[in-house]
Amino acid sequence: MLDWTRTGELSYRVEVPAGSDPFWLVLGQSLSAGWSAKVAGGPSLGAPTLIDGFANGWWVQPDGAPMTIEIAWTPQRTVWIALLVSGLWFLLLLGAAIASLWVRRRRADDVGTPAECMSLARSVRPPLMTSLWTVGGLGLLGAALGGTGVAIATMAITAVALRSRRHTLVTTIAAVGSIAMVVTLYVGLQWRRHYPMGVEWPSGFLIAHQLALVAVLSVVVELVVRFLVRTKSQIANDASQSNDGSTLTR
Repeated sequence: MLDWTRTGELSYRVEVPAGSDPFWLVLGQSLSAGWSAKVAGGPSLGAPTLIDGFANGWWVQPDGAPMTIEIAWTPQRTVWIALLVSGLWFLLLLGAAIASLWVRRRRADDVGTPAECMSLARSVRPPLMTSLWTVGGLGLLGAALGGTGVAIATMAITAVALRSRRHTLVTTIAAVGSIAMVVTLYVGLQWRRHYPMGVEWPSGFLIAHQLALVAVLSVVVELVVRFLVRTKSQIANDASQSNDGSTLTR
């Protein structure tokens, strides 16, 4: 008669009494090489064998003395390390975004009164039809990559960025916010549900894929909006210089 104890969310201890005959030790979890079993203070029992069409099994040959077998899900440590790295990466990205905004603010030139700033901002906005085509095109890209939800989010971010004087701030908040939600989702659900690593592990975080796509597409939106604004500004500058030249000629 075996006596087993659950020592953690993904680990077990099995006590084998003296004089036991060889037997199959079966763990009723889906077969995965991530499960390991070894004799306490002794050798591993090797890779698990498929039992009953789904479970993990190890052939145990006792030597006549009492023994303790430890079963554990070994990739869990990797999962926690990955979650820690994701959290640190998010904090680093957030710090870089804040530092970038601070540096840009410190280096910004004084271009006039608030009314003049708003007039200048309106003058460099892309035309309405260009904005509509941009919103629609990026929305189609979002739909092709991630479906309806990603398309709607991408179109909303694009529309706000195109009409905002601080489009970089808009896209930065969207990207960082999406990444923050991804990290929160992974850490929160993993902490609460303790998903074992395996081919089915990503299925517990379906929405994370869409959120990650929104973050990536926010960067794409920023590149497109910046290109349109610069193009519009260059056209306006060229027109202004042409008018000045014509006046001087006259």
